[in-house]
Amino acid sequence: MNSLSPKPKPVFALILLPLVLFVGLPGPAHLVAQTPESPAMALVTEKDDSGTAVRVKVTIDQRHFTTLHFRDGEKPYLHPVLGPGQTRMTRDFPLAQTAGEANDHPHHKSIWIGHQINGIDFWTNRSGSKIAVPRPPQIDAKNNLMLVTSNWTDAKGNITCSDTTTWKFGSSPGLRFIDCQWTLLASHGPLTIDDTKEGTVAIRTHPDLRLKPDPKRGVDKVFGSATNSKKITGPKIWGQPASWVLYSGTVESKPTSLLILDHPTNFRHPTTWHARDYGLVAANPFGLHALQGMDKRAGEVKLATGQSLTLRYRFCFFDAKIDTARCEQELKTFTNN
Repeated sequence: MNSLSPKPKPVFALILLPLVLFVGLPGPAHLVAQTPESPAMALVTEKDDSGTAVRVKVTIDQRHFTTLHFRDGEKPYLHPVLGPGQTRMTRDFPLAQTAGEANDHPHHKSIWIGHQINGIDFWTNRSGSKIAVPRPPQIDAKNNLMLVTSNWTDAKGNITCSDTTTWKFGSSPGLRFIDCQWTLLASHGPLTIDDTKEGTVAIRTHPDLRLKPDPKRGVDKVFGSATNSKKITGPKIWGQPASWVLYSGTVESKPTSLLILDHPTNFRHPTTWHARDYGLVAANPFGLHALQGMDKRAGEVKLATGQSLTLRYRFCFFDAKIDTARCEQELKTFTNN
């Protein structure tokens, strides 16, 4: 799939064709996909007390994997994220108060997507901007995925652009994974994707996987280490281009690894990473000035009205400390998907 497309219709056709059969289903349903070769997975649309659909819960063999919240606050996000053995892989704050977590960066909501577009902050959303989901996700139970369509609105409610994100879920022994295919569409006029470090497809890890403690904020001990595909380690991975980034260590005394893969067909692969020692890990191909010290606005991307940009990533969660050979193996698997 081309990363930059002047004609968005073929991009959306590729995504939507397998979902057409589900559009006519009567209301939210408990949809289960099961094959003899894989665990039973379910994607369940859930409602609040008023009867409004607000989230989609994902389970594997009736055990909670993650939940997509699409009507809660200023943007959709996945929380919690539970790895093999039900190990917590992401921070709870600001979605819950959990001992031993730093209460910083309240916009870091577990797994989410955001960036500055046309000068509007869709990362922290402090200005009142929102990434709003107008209708419940379409669910393809057979393929264990959901399609989320969002409108990116400014503080006055004007739509700047729109996006579609396909979240796909899977597992194998000792591994759970989430695929993210994100398409940003210049649906309401031309766009400039700004050159800033604050983006784009991101995760805030469990505090145990941090590289650096923060006793002032209640994080006394950490057990994480980091490396990337270029064999750079520790905090120096920040801003560096790489095909993958690995954070590994122990979470609540259990061996754990978090691997994020950049698909080789992506725009500006290998991507640069906004990867911090306090547990933020974000794939960001647009921050070339901010992350690499290039000329101002070197990383910005302009989309004419009707153009789109598609990026693909995979989040892998392991119940072991994996090595770089396993990372390369997982990249090869993802590449061939």
